[in-house]
Amino acid sequence: MADNVPITPGSGADIATDQVTGTGEQVQLVKLAISTDGSRTLIPADGTNGLKTDVSNACLPVGDGTNIVTIDTDPGDAEPNSGNAIHAESRTYVYNGTTWDRVRGDISNGMDVDVTRVGGNVTVVGAAASGATLSGNPVLAAGSDGTNARTLSVTTTGELNVDAVGNVAHDTADSGAPVKIGAKAVASLDNVTLVTDGDRTDAYADLDGVLVTKPLTTYGDIIVTRVTNTDGVSTAFAAFGAVASTRNFISTITVYNSSTGNVFLDLRDGTAGTVIYTIPLPALGGATITFPVPLRQPTANTALAYDVSAAATTVYISVVGFQSKA
Repeated sequence: MADNVPITPGSGADIATDQVTGTGEQVQLVKLAISTDGSRTLIPADGTNGLKTDVSNACLPVGDGTNIVTIDTDPGDAEPNSGNAIHAESRTYVYNGTTWDRVRGDISNGMDVDVTRVGGNVTVVGAAASGATLSGNPVLAAGSDGTNARTLSVTTTGELNVDAVGNVAHDTADSGAPVKIGAKAVASLDNVTLVTDGDRTDAYADLDGVLVTKPLTTYGDIIVTRVTNTDGVSTAFAAFGAVASTRNFISTITVYNSSTGNVFLDLRDGTAGTVIYTIPLPALGGATITFPVPLRQPTANTALAYDVSAAATTVYISVVGFQSKA
């Protein structure tokens, strides 16, 4: 039997129907149209996808009849809570190799993460940037005192505060790796910049690693000179001349008078300066004097001078000392 049934609306017309298999009833086929008044525009559809629905401006209610879940049709980053969105409640589980367990965390810190088993590099970002006021829960470095965890502290400019403690006490057998002092090696103290009173200074050693302590000096600073005099005129030592901001220091002096007359020798602060030391020189006699601490010339940037009291043939003078900015 044909699907369409003829009807007579005055002059007669056909309507579209579908006959039910087996029972033979006719079911009228009806097309959907937009419900705008006075319009007969059809709602689009096709045989593959069925009825086409535009949801770009629609909010579809989904829920349990009381609490509605809405679908956001235009989501974006940093969207406020007032925006439409699907709010789903769920739990995240992890498998430890034997059982499943819920992931732990809290509102303030978020999910707890154990990075002890993570391979490669792990970048951890704290809540406070360097130099910012400590707030929230920044990532802090910590150590252990053997029983309790202890945080590390830094200076206001970011340097780590460290108390260096050796593992061997004084007057016990040396072992392990005790904390030992170091020094800056210099070939000469002329390479050392004089510091201001109250400033911190380096410790210095010679190139053999031997610590330099006063009244001694580095081997490179030792001065040895020998002169002779016959006229008795005050004369500057060439080896102990004037050097800016520097003084002369004498550790040992040897003198000999080969003449038959008695004289004496003055060491002066400059050729016409103050006498700083006098050595008697009897006829055909002499002496070697080693100072328990170096003889320090009073004035910086001034030559050291020798002055025999009278002409004598001949007076021999040998001097060992050094120059220093002190």
